[in-house]
Amino acid sequence: MGNIVGLLSAPTYSIFLFVSGQVVSTLPPHMNSAIMLTAAMLGSVELPAAIINVYFIIGELVNGLQWLGMG
Repeated sequence: MGNIVGLLSAPTYSIFLFVSGQVVSTLPPHMNSAIMLTAAMLGSVELPAAIINVYFIIGELVNGLQWLGMG
């Protein structure tokens, strides 16, 4: 099942990139940049938040390699 989902993710992501490239923004360039930067920063905290929650809330062991991968 994981392989199937993994293989389906590639065309899905390609379609997302194509469609998002077709969207025309009416905002000035500096506002577009600010929005993209904010989205990137929010996306970058997803993995650390998941690992920290797994460790502290669920109580699952997280090894050193996983902590290193988070950074």
